[in-house]
Amino acid sequence: MEAADEAGADASARGSDEHREEDDMLRRGGGSQTWAPRRWTVRHALLLGPLAAAWLVTGCIGLWRGDYYAGRTSGDLEECVPFTFDVSIEEGGRIRGLAATTYPWGTASWDVTGMVTGGEIVLETRTDDPRAPERMLRWRGSRGAVSLKVTEEGGGKCAAPRSATLNRK
Repeated sequence: MEAADEAGADASARGSDEHREEDDMLRRGGGSQTWAPRRWTVRHALLLGPLAAAWLVTGCIGLWRGDYYAGRTSGDLEECVPFTFDVSIEEGGRIRGLAATTYPWGTASWDVTGMVTGGEIVLETRTDDPRAPERMLRWRGSRGAVSLKVTEEGGGKCAAPRSATLNRK
């Protein structure tokens, strides 16, 4: 029985020595397993690079497609203050965004909603600020290749209706 235990101990010692030699060889840079992580990284780059490029080309990122627009309307610094627009065109031609106006008493924030149908644009700006002289304004305009042109409907208290060209960001 002792002979069998000694034989098993010798075999396990040889096995552990072989594993130690392999581990030492791998740590020193030898052996085929050291290239496996590099090959895996290169493989991922080769697979994910074209996928990311296709994602950009197909327009999964709105900035690539040019769906974000910003601009400032005409106006003065009294009753007919200019609007600063920042809007996006979403799927189905729906427009959403924000606008801001600076009155003598402070800044008002506006929610912008609207729709693009063909080349025609209809926008509506609304604010909850009770100090604003008008709490809802409508705008109409057209969509160009790289810009949106809008003009205020009705003009309200302005001598001439405010208008703006919102350019792609």
